[in-house]
Amino acid sequence: MAKDKKSNDNPYYSFMTEYIEFCIRPCKNKLSEKEKEGLSDDEIVSKEEELKANITKFNKKQNECKDTYSNMCSSIEKSGLPELEAYSDAMITLYEEKSDWKKDIKSALVANASLKLYRKFRDDLNGLYPILLKINKVFPIDDYSELSLKSRASLYGSEVNKTQKGSLKNAPLSNDEISRMLDMFCAGDDFKRLGDWIIDILAFDDELIDDAYKKEFVPLRHQLKEQIYNALSSNESYRSAVQKALFDEGMLNKLIDGFCSVNGLKKNIDQLTENAKLLEERLVTENLEHEVRRKEQSEMIKKKDSEIEFLKKYVHDYEHICVQLDNLKRKYNAQIDINESIKIDDKNKIDELNDKIKKLSDEVEMITHELEEMKKNYEALQSDYGLKANELERLKAGSTQRTENARKEVLKDLIFGLNEQLYYLTMFLLELKDTGGLAPETIELFGDTLDNVDKALEKLGIEKIGVVENTTSYDSTLHEC
Repeated sequence: MAKDKKSNDNPYYSFMTEYIEFCIRPCKNKLSEKEKEGLSDDEIVSKEEELKANITKFNKKQNECKDTYSNMCSSIEKSGLPELEAYSDAMITLYEEKSDWKKDIKSALVANASLKLYRKFRDDLNGLYPILLKINKVFPIDDYSELSLKSRASLYGSEVNKTQKGSLKNAPLSNDEISRMLDMFCAGDDFKRLGDWIIDILAFDDELIDDAYKKEFVPLRHQLKEQIYNALSSNESYRSAVQKALFDEGMLNKLIDGFCSVNGLKKNIDQLTENAKLLEERLVTENLEHEVRRKEQSEMIKKKDSEIEFLKKYVHDYEHICVQLDNLKRKYNAQIDINESIKIDDKNKIDELNDKIKKLSDEVEMITHELEEMKKNYEALQSDYGLKANELERLKAGSTQRTENARKEVLKDLIFGLNEQLYYLTMFLLELKDTGGLAPETIELFGDTLDNVDKALEKLGIEKIGVVENTTSYDSTLHEC
C-alpha cells in the first residue's frame, strides 16, 4: 500500500508510465507465442487485426506524449532540484514496481532529454548528490557519467547503445568536473567513494581510454594525477580516504603518523628527548618497517622514473606538436587572408549580379506591363474582329442574295426576250423540214444551232418545258417567276 500511495502522490509517475508505454516500448502488432497458446487460427488473426487497427490511435497518443514530455522537461529545468528529485523518484518507483519494463524504464532515464536535465543541475553537485545516491542504488548506470557515482565513465568515457550497426560514445569528464565530484564526496562525507576515485585517478591506465579521446585526455589525466599527489600532502580528507581505500590495516596511517611525528620532533626538542628511549625500544621494529617502506619507495621510484621517462617523451612530443601547431597557425592565418580576399571578390561579384538582377527585374516588370497593354489591345482587336466578321458575314449574305436576285432578273429578261424568238425559230425549222426550202445540210446546221441554244439556257438554269406541236398540262409551280 505504501508503494501505491507513493505512486499516486508523485505527479510524474502516471505520465512517465504512459510515456514509456507509447514512446519507449515498441508498438505491439503481433501476439507472442505464449499469447497464441490455446487460441484458434481465426482467433489469432482476429486479435492481430485488432492490434493493427489500433496502430493509428497508438501513433496519435505517441505524438501527444512526446509533446507533453518536452514541456515537462522544460518545466523541471525552470522549477529546480525539488522537481528533478520528484521525477527521479517516479522513475525509481517505476523501475522497482514494473519488473517487465526495467529495460525500457532505464532507456527513458538515460535518454538524451532526461540526461540533459541532470547535466543542467550539475552546477549544484552538492544539491544533486542525494538524488544521484538514490538513482545509483537502483539503476545500473555505470556507463553514464551524468548519473554514475563510479569513476570509470568519468575518467575514460564510455560506449553505450551498442548494436550491430555501432554504438554511441560518451566523452570523459574534464579535470575540473572530476575535481568537483571529489569535492562533492567530501561535502557528503562519502569517503569510501572519495578514496576509490583517488586510487582510480592515481592508477589511471592510458590504454583503457578510447583512441578518439587519447590525444586530448591522456595529458589532462596526468595533470590530474599530479594535482592529487600534491593534494595528498595537505588535504586530510584525501589522505584519510586513500588510507581506507588502500590499507584496511592502517599501514598508510603509520607512515603518515611517522611523518607527522618527525615534524613534531623537529619543532620540539624537549619532546624528542623524552621520546628517545621509546624510539630506541621501537628501533628494531621501525627498522623492519623501514625496510618495508624502502622496498615500497624503491618500487615507487621505479614507477616515478617510468613516469618521468614518459613525461620526457611527452615533452618531446609536446614540443613537436607546438612546432606543428605554429605551422598550422601560420597556414590558418594565410588561409584567413585568402578567404578574406575571396570574400571581397565574391561580394563584388554578388553586387554586380544583384545589379544585373535588378536591371533584369525592372526590364521584366516593364515588359510585363507592355504585355498587359498588348493583351488588352489584343482583346479589343479580338472583340472588334468579331464584330467585323459578323458584319462581313452579313454583307456576304446580302451580296449573295443580291447576286441571286440580279441573276434571276437577268434570266427573267432573257427568258421573256428569247422565248418568242426561239418559238418562231423552232416553227421555222419545222417548216423547213416539211418544205425542204433549204439544203438538208443547212437545215441540220440550223437545228443544231437551236439545240446548242437550248443547252446553253439549261446551263443557266432555264429549263425547256414541252415540245412544239405537243400539248402540255398547266403547272402553276412553273410560273412562280
